[in-house]
Amino acid sequence: IKKFIYNCRNSNYEPIFIFDGIRLTNETINKWNSRRKENTIKMNCTNLPFSNFMLYEVLLMLDVKCFFSLEADCDHTIASYANYNYGMNNKSLILSKDRDYYRYIKRNFEIVTDFKYKNNRI
Repeated sequence: IKKFIYNCRNSNYEPIFIFDGIRLTNETINKWNSRRKENTIKMNCTNLPFSNFMLYEVLLMLDVKCFFSLEADCDHTIASYANYNYGMNNKSLILSKDRDYYRYIKRNFEIVTDFKYKNNRI
């Protein structure tokens, strides 16, 4: 996590985390489990829905702004924030595998589903 934050900042991106979909209803837990069951088995590990709260604590220690919602779907909030708060590169990145962000046609953000480090940059 520390390396990721460092490389974001070194690339002139200030990381901001907006945790989406932390609602812990039976429906969301079942949806979460069904989406991750295969990955969990392949990696031979468990990944709990409340792990976002642990990540939140670590990010705060690294002086990273974090937001989350227990009730609302944050796709529109994330897209709006990225669109109107782009940084030094005159663009924002949304790192997500959620395909909902492609519905925003006029945008000042780039959608990234994966990334690599090169020379301590993203």
